[in-house]
Amino acid sequence: MDLILPTSAARLRHSSMSIEHSARPQISCERIHLSTFAPDSISREQIQEHERSRPEYFEVKALHDNLVDRSVRGGTVTIFGEATRFVLRLGSTAVLSRLLAPADFGLVAMVTTITGFVGILQGAGISMATVQQERINHAQVSTLFWVNVALAICLMLVTVALAPAIAWFYNDPRLTLITIALAATFLLSGLAIQHSALLRRQMQFGTIALVEVVALLASVLSGIMAAALGARHWSLVIMSLVASATGLILTWLFCSWRPASPQRGSGVRSMLIFGANLSIVDILSFVSRNADNLLVGAVWGAGPLGIYARAYQLLVLPLQQVTFPLGSVAIPALSRLHDDPKRYREYYYRFCEVMLAIGMPIAAFSIVAADAIVLTVLGPQWTACIGVYRAFGFAALFQVFSVALGSVFVSLGKSDKMLRAALCTTISYLIAFAIGVHWGPQGVAFSLTVVLGISTPAVALYAYYGSPLRICGLLASLWRPLISSMAAGYVTWCFFGLTSDGSYAAAFWLTLQAVTFAPIYLIVWMMLPGGRLFLRSIAVLTLSRLVCRQARPSNRAGGIARDLE
Repeated sequence: MDLILPTSAARLRHSSMSIEHSARPQISCERIHLSTFAPDSISREQIQEHERSRPEYFEVKALHDNLVDRSVRGGTVTIFGEATRFVLRLGSTAVLSRLLAPADFGLVAMVTTITGFVGILQGAGISMATVQQERINHAQVSTLFWVNVALAICLMLVTVALAPAIAWFYNDPRLTLITIALAATFLLSGLAIQHSALLRRQMQFGTIALVEVVALLASVLSGIMAAALGARHWSLVIMSLVASATGLILTWLFCSWRPASPQRGSGVRSMLIFGANLSIVDILSFVSRNADNLLVGAVWGAGPLGIYARAYQLLVLPLQQVTFPLGSVAIPALSRLHDDPKRYREYYYRFCEVMLAIGMPIAAFSIVAADAIVLTVLGPQWTACIGVYRAFGFAALFQVFSVALGSVFVSLGKSDKMLRAALCTTISYLIAFAIGVHWGPQGVAFSLTVVLGISTPAVALYAYYGSPLRICGLLASLWRPLISSMAAGYVTWCFFGLTSDGSYAAAFWLTLQAVTFAPIYLIVWMMLPGGRLFLRSIAVLTLSRLVCRQARPSNRAGGIARDLE
């Protein structure tokens, strides 16, 4: 006898196993051979298999009802989690810098430079395929899990094989054991990739943020303890291992799905191609992010490179702490809406306006207050960094769009288009860097601004072609943040101009500039048509997270009983 079970709920009945010829519609179904079962009972093995597969992680229809609210709550908790991790990293750097010598950091950095590039292939983009697919089943995710594990083992073995070569290249035999130890992080991370993807697919961003914060906290505490006990550079290795191991344990604890054996013909070919394209995009992004450093260092030396790198880290990396978390929230939500063009457009334009409302004023303030920011944070010995930092501020105005454009390619499943766009932009970056390097670090920074100003509209047109989106809708999301940022920046510049050259005075002027810029930005925004309504809606959705508890998932026994009814 063949019993048809919907894969999304796997509804079985204890009391009666007779199959009724009802008119209820059936969604994607699997046939389970029950010839060995008694007609009025279900085997223990079948119930255990149902428990292990956890079909609730694959079903996403329930997410459609309150998608905007979930996204705002998810964005809030994700940004809060990123801020917490930033504080932990900053604190650990301050403490470990007093316990370890610079050479200890240098030894580990020599290895992480290599493992960082190899780690780009870690997820192979497969995790994003799990998040993006509208319909997915237990067999597919299980197969992808074992692909991730096999890839992680290969990367681990390759890294171990490269350990002697790395030690030979740097002429330091200590790097052999460091490389072998850090290679284990590939396997630990690979075992958690699909579980983390399932949590992200279900938009459980609070759980993801908790896992990341606790894993980082455990690694920081273990590293500080090891450094205090005299472990020297091994304390940094321990930090990496503890972070990966803790993340693995917590991810498996919060995600109760368990993989089955890999299956042929499970339909993962297209998902693997999707992931491979995203992996190549990551490699191209790695090349474009590091080519400017390579050129500045090769042509101008270590000093100008230090100025360039510090300016980049001071502006672009903190800005990414806001834009990337918002992008990670938007991709699962947009992926659920790609079959509903109207809702997709509305959500995307609102997402763009939220991101621009946060990122654009940061970039504008960085331009007008570049002197005060550099002198306050880095000190007066870094005055040469001011011009480079201000140039990066103009580039940041365009770079805010990159996350929004990437979310279109991924959510619509157009990884091949994203790969072609990434290839063209990478080539343009390399040409621009090669031209700008003749004028030093500031020339490279301005060349980045020019190429972003040209490539961003072109990529937007390419991304929106054949999609529900239109450039006019993006401009409608852009004009309020742009006008408000320009007005606040102009008034702040007119009032304060350049700061003085003292560290204390710079901090004082930076405070005055900040308390001037922020109110003007909000006032201008509220004076614009629709500005108050937009701010009110965002405030209501954000506060609802603080006063309302999100519905808890049912416990294991209750969930199984409901599915088996």
